[in-house]
Amino acid sequence: MDIYLARHCKTGVFKSVQAGYTEITSLIQFRDETAYVLRNPFVVRTDINPFFNLWTSAHLYFSPCPVNPVGIPAGKLSYRTKKGLTKSNTLLLSDDWRMVDHQIDPSSFVDYKTVESFFAHARQFAYALFKNTEKHVEIALRYGETPVIPDEEMLPIVFRLCKKRFGADGTRQLTERQKKELAVALRQDYGSSRSQLARLTGLQQATVEAMFPVLQ
Repeated sequence: MDIYLARHCKTGVFKSVQAGYTEITSLIQFRDETAYVLRNPFVVRTDINPFFNLWTSAHLYFSPCPVNPVGIPAGKLSYRTKKGLTKSNTLLLSDDWRMVDHQIDPSSFVDYKTVESFFAHARQFAYALFKNTEKHVEIALRYGETPVIPDEEMLPIVFRLCKKRFGADGTRQLTERQKKELAVALRQDYGSSRSQLARLTGLQQATVEAMFPVLQ
C-alpha cells in the first residue's frame, strides 16, 4: 500500500489483492519479516522517520518514552466516524482500540512488547531495519514485489560488486561494457529502477533506457 500511494498519490480500491499467510519457521525469519513490514513506509517515502511515525508501530519498540493509553475507545465512536476511519462499510474495529488525532493508535492493537522480546536488544532491532538490505530484497522478491532500496543503501553493494566482479574500487574504473554488466546485475538481484541504475553505474540515462525499455 505504501508503494501504491507513493506512486499514485491517491487511495484506491485494491480489487485484485488477496490476503495470504507466510509461514514463520524460525526466530530469524520472524525478525526479518517484522523488519520488512516496519521499514516499508520510510523506504518508500523520504519524509518518514520510523521512530517518530505514529502511523506505524516502529516507534514503539525499545522506546525510552512510556506509552500512555490515551485516546477515545473505538466503542464510543459514532458509526460515521468509524466509517471515515476504515473507509469501509465493514467496521472491523475492536471496541477497545483507541483513536488519537483521527487515527487508531497502533499501541492499542499491536502487541509490540511481545514482538520486542524476540530481539535481543535495541541494536539488533535497528540493524534489522536499517542494515540487512539483502534480506529485505529477498523477501520482496519472494512476495513478487519490486524491492525499493535507497541509493545510500545500494552504494555499499555497488562497491562490493565492483570489487568482486571486476577487481575495481568503484564505477569510475569500469569500462562501458562492465557498467552495463553491473546494471544488469543490480536490476536482476535488487530490482533497481532505470533512474537508480543510471545514478549508481554512471551510465547515461538514455543508455539505461535502451537496455531496459520496458521498465518504468
